[in-house]
Amino acid sequence: MAKQIKFPFMEGNFRYRFKKVYVCDFEYATIGGELIPTSLAIKNINDPEAEVEFIWLRNYDGTIARSIQQPYEHDANNLMVVFLGEAECSVFHELDWWQPERIIDLYVECRNLNNGTLDGKGVFGLAAMAKHYGCETNYLEDDKTNLRERLGKNQVGEDEIETVKRYNIEDVLVTERLFNKIERLYDKNYSGGIVWEQALDRGQHVAIAAEAGRTGYPIDVEAWDKFINKFDDIMDEVITNAHNITNCFPNGKFNNKNFQELVESKSLDNAWPKTTKGQCKSDQDTLRIYEEIYEFKILKEALYLRGATKLKDLPIDRKDNRAKTMFWLFSAKTGRAAPSTSKHILNMAGCFTPFIKVPEGTAIMKVDYSQQEFVIGAVLANDNIMLEAYMSGDPYLSLGKRSGFIPQDADKSHPLRGVFKTVCLMVQYGAGTESMSRQMKKSIETAEMALQVHQREFSKFWDYQEAMVDKFTYYCKYETINGWTYTLPKGSTFREWGDTKGYSEATLKNWIFQATGCEILRRAMRKVQDAGFGIIGLMHDELIVEHPLIIVDPEGCKEIVQSAMEEASKEIIGWRIKTDATIIGPGERFAPKDPADMETFRFFAKKAGFDV
Repeated sequence: MAKQIKFPFMEGNFRYRFKKVYVCDFEYATIGGELIPTSLAIKNINDPEAEVEFIWLRNYDGTIARSIQQPYEHDANNLMVVFLGEAECSVFHELDWWQPERIIDLYVECRNLNNGTLDGKGVFGLAAMAKHYGCETNYLEDDKTNLRERLGKNQVGEDEIETVKRYNIEDVLVTERLFNKIERLYDKNYSGGIVWEQALDRGQHVAIAAEAGRTGYPIDVEAWDKFINKFDDIMDEVITNAHNITNCFPNGKFNNKNFQELVESKSLDNAWPKTTKGQCKSDQDTLRIYEEIYEFKILKEALYLRGATKLKDLPIDRKDNRAKTMFWLFSAKTGRAAPSTSKHILNMAGCFTPFIKVPEGTAIMKVDYSQQEFVIGAVLANDNIMLEAYMSGDPYLSLGKRSGFIPQDADKSHPLRGVFKTVCLMVQYGAGTESMSRQMKKSIETAEMALQVHQREFSKFWDYQEAMVDKFTYYCKYETINGWTYTLPKGSTFREWGDTKGYSEATLKNWIFQATGCEILRRAMRKVQDAGFGIIGLMHDELIVEHPLIIVDPEGCKEIVQSAMEEASKEIIGWRIKTDATIIGPGERFAPKDPADMETFRFFAKKAGFDV
């Protein structure tokens, strides 16, 4: 069992384990990457006589009132209750106030309680959750219309400040009522105990994510500004070039008929993924499968850039020239972070990655887990053959050698290694042979051969996956070791191809592996931060850290961070997952994974007039 925060047993409500329990809510404005606190409403709900205190956080000229001291005790004897803790903790950071050591984020807890049963835009907002749990609210229809933008520009009058005060206080009162509901639910249905420890654990992760988001990625703003100023001209040339190569952009507009003809000209029309209307898909995920073919690589980049209308909105904080955004930890069903694709630069196309440039006096290290999902599957299934394959250093090559299809003296260059890699990755989310053959660009017969090898050699994994899905569908619920839960809606059934309702068997097969990977990365965040390294980013199974000491002692820093991350995996699943580390030194740019993306960046540089 993972190490947890321990409390002495106490009868009664969870809140009485703490000296003070604060409920707080900030109002703030964001302009680009800059976050400007506006006001704070806060209440100590352990004091029956307490009322909500409202604090205006601006000077007369609109600047932040830095002289205001934090109105709460932040140590472990006190609790902070918030809704959407990553936002609130971002404001703590901006005000240079201490992050509370004990946080309950009701946004995260409501997501966990309803993960899988509620879906759709806005369903996990404070007002929606209050309604869901039967809490009184007194919001007005026009609350928070465009006030945040005007507050950021200091364009509000005294009457509007009173409006801000009213709904800021109402947010605290609604959050308090919601906490009362969740507290009774946890204390009654779960007897408190471990669920509160897990909730506090999640609260700590939220605070770390907020610190990372407000530190941000260093951007070469001179190059970025030149690129944005020339973007329309660059876009015209990209589209013209793409049309000359693919014939898919007559008159500058994408032509689906010409695209179908391109697919047919490559003899891919039978294997190409289709829409429900039978047309070849042209989305980014589909084109990514075939981007090894030059025409589709060019087409993928052109379509991405054509749709990248929000590039100008990259949230760069001009005070320190860093791109800053929320990571939205726990916002995916697996518990993963889900930052905005238009605001998180590493979620954009790889050709934008080199705009991240390390400033002088510091260095950045990217550390990611090696074949994380494979080893998680092996450990959870207790499949020793899979673990042996992992320990060989190349599980995909090992599987091929065990099957006899790859010679024992072969290395990673063997053409069938990619076939077995595709199967190993795709079986964990229930993909069929048709999808596998498309991904590996081989015949269905080849995919079926590799799948049969996987089933034969890793039989305990297959038994585990089948039993897991049976348990999932019987109890309609599954959870990770640290309590992140996925629940199936009552009365739901397996979703057939083309349907939008019901649940996917592939989701059930993959959820526990992905969710466990999230637990590992979150534990790693805490351990890396405790080791003294500032986290500035997180991506799937990777942490991005920054520290000047990396310049002085790169190998020593690697050892510390990698050891912390590997120990985190051992604490969660009982197995140390190996990591890989890359250091980007002062003055160096982040390198995209695909060399072709670097060539596109060089094209940007040539056209916009900046140095690479």
